[in-house]
Amino acid sequence: MGKIPYLFRRKNVYYFRIRVPAEHQESLKATEIVRSLKTESRHEAIPRTLQLAANIATTFNELKSGTIRDLSSSELTSQDPQKQVCAMLLSEGQTHKAEN
Repeated sequence: MGKIPYLFRRKNVYYFRIRVPAEHQESLKATEIVRSLKTESRHEAIPRTLQLAANIATTFNELKSGTIRDLSSSELTSQDPQKQVCAMLLSEGQTHKAEN
């Protein structure tokens, strides 16, 4: 099977990793987002990765267009699953800080 973007394995556990676009690194205080998919199964990890990537790409586009201003804690209670996932990733996931 081919390489899946944003998916990598560390010690038999699959992870999701995506780079934060340069224009959002300062406001999100991160250069990338890394999150455990909590599975050792590639077949389980692939759809999780693709769904996360789609949700985050949409959120980055909304940030860029001004549809949403930021991913605050209020996004965690949003009824929009996409915003919930992205806010969760930024609040609970491992992020790599932007260097100043």
